[in-house]
Amino acid sequence: ISGKIKLDESVIKGIGDDTAVLPYTKDKYLLFTTDMMAQGVHFNATMAAGLIGQKALHCNISDIAAMGGIPTHAVISLGLPKKTPVTWVKELYKGIAASASAFNVSIVGGDTIASKAIVINVALLGEVKKTCLVVRSGAKPEDVIYVTGALGGSLKSGRHLTFTPRLAQAQFLVEHFKPSSMMDISDGLA
Repeated sequence: ISGKIKLDESVIKGIGDDTAVLPYTKDKYLLFTTDMMAQGVHFNATMAAGLIGQKALHCNISDIAAMGGIPTHAVISLGLPKKTPVTWVKELYKGIAASASAFNVSIVGGDTIASKAIVINVALLGEVKKTCLVVRSGAKPEDVIYVTGALGGSLKSGRHLTFTPRLAQAQFLVEHFKPSSMMDISDGLA
């Protein structure tokens, strides 16, 4: 896909990192990311709707954190089967709202459509100081790799729904050190 997309000179960083990096102010870049979750792939009907909503926003916050940024504004789009209980949707949004509140993200809109399975898409904006931007391409041979948090067993333990985005850790790193690269692994270790 990236080979077919032509970017103009206003794009600082496009496809291939946790977020796109766009011009913003004299001292900051604008970060833009999106993640989609589908029923039967990322969650199932037995999982708590509030935790599913929380995860949907947390995956995107993790993307912003991996670039050294702070999340700001999100839109939420839902594809819902016609028989989806209203109570389920309310619980989903309680989880989204709790995550948004905890990370100072404003939910500013979205869209809802009918679909055969539940699909949740979040698009999130953030900002990063130009001096704090970290990109994946900064990684080089012989770098030491660190992970914040436990790996493995996330489905069995439920951590795939309850993980906390590493925003505080990422901010500490970019303010006190200069990591060569950072990466969100909420979608899996790569």
